Amino acid sequence: MAINLTVPLQIQNKSTSTWVNVYPSKMDVSLMDVQASDSGRDVTGLMHNNVVTKKWKIELEFSVPTPDTVSTLLNAVNSSTFQVRFYNPMTKAAEEHTFYVGDRSIPVYMWRPNNKFVYNSLSFNIIEV
Repeated sequence: MAINLTVPLQIQNKSTSTWVNVYPSKMDVSLMDVQASDSGRDVTGLMHNNVVTKKWKIELEFSVPTPDTVSTLLNAVNSSTFQVRFYNPMTKAAEEHTFYVGDRSIPVYMWRPNNKFVYNSLSFNIIEV
């Protein structure tokens, strides 16, 4: 089934089963080689590169996000795994894959009375399972 993706990225929030439209300030899509444990150089320096699979990694950054945006995105990636829809540059089509999230960074720019935070940014990586 073809996916009609009209936003840069979508993440399915498992707790609500809804798709969150994601509009990052910066988005880097990488394709990583996963190598077998016996990959590496031998004593003569010859490289043995045994790629067993390839996995997607997407680095996301959001500049000056609102508190609501931060909450929505953090809740969307709060499960151990979640579905992501993104544009695959190899196939030139939108695809859906299962991902997990790495560390999340939320630097605070300023705090205002009544617990009103102004965030400098939000960034995290999502990696295909």
